[in-house]
Amino acid sequence: YQIGSGTVTTSAYFPVYTCYNYSYAQTVYTVAELNTAGAIGSQIISQVRFFYSSAGTTTANWNNWTVYMGNTGSTTYATTTSWIPTSSMTSVFSGTVTNTPAGGWITVNLSTPFLWDGTSNLVVAVDENASGYSCTALFRTYTGPANSSICYYSDGTNPDPAAPPAANNRNTNKAQVQFEMAPPTP
Repeated sequence: YQIGSGTVTTSAYFPVYTCYNYSYAQTVYTVAELNTAGAIGSQIISQVRFFYSSAGTTTANWNNWTVYMGNTGSTTYATTTSWIPTSSMTSVFSGTVTNTPAGGWITVNLSTPFLWDGTSNLVVAVDENASGYSCTALFRTYTGPANSSICYYSDGTNPDPAAPPAANNRNTNKAQVQFEMAPPTP
């Protein structure tokens, strides 16, 4: 199921910001967006993909990710400190993402499949932990509601997702995403 369409590549911030050593970003995908894409009712998510458009070619400087997912009632981030807590999410992947050439989907096979409940919004958070940077990878995006994504980035501080600092950026841009989903086995 793909959320977002088109070929706009304006986001340098979501799912990761590669022009700094470290970044942590969250994006809320609404139940309406998931339903419009065809995801109806509870689903087990086994894979997530982001479209890597261009630049940021030294992928070893931005390929160490920890991915979290959660069911949430939130749709936007009211302030730069309105992070959805990791205690409300599940760590679904931690490791090196596939080295995908620009112009393709970065595929993250979840080590812990996530159960989206089918009625809540879905938050996807990506903590990028590789030191070094490669300015600046661009990802396909689409426009969502104001402040539906939030991002912190720094050269010197690798943020703790359990206690993130105030964000540098809240944004209407949301990364296009594909979810590999299937209904839970009865």
